[in-house]
Amino acid sequence: MSDLIGVFNKFLEDGNPQVREGAFKTMHIFLNEVEEKERPKYIGIIKRTYDNAPKSQWRTKALLAKNLNKYVNLFDLNIVTTELLPMFFMFLDDRNTSVSEAVATALAPILMKYSG
Repeated sequence: MSDLIGVFNKFLEDGNPQVREGAFKTMHIFLNEVEEKERPKYIGIIKRTYDNAPKSQWRTKALLAKNLNKYVNLFDLNIVTTELLPMFFMFLDDRNTSVSEAVATALAPILMKYSG
């Protein structure tokens, strides 16, 4: 698995936005196979990618927002509260409506995490 983690990390840090987008599309599937203790570092990669993406890369931001709902079940309530919930509001506050609309699918899974 460590070989795959190294390769996947290279895709996430690639200079080509299309390569990064390809990795982000399936990151939830990949994280499901990664040890639970290793998963939180990928939240930082999501945040950094969002923060560093220029306005012209709104598709990347929308993809990150759209997939937020898929990460909720991969993390415990503490990480959802301290990391994913603030990320939800960050995406919701984005000036591009494609980004703020894409994150709407994450609200129900986040709320369900608190009920169970």
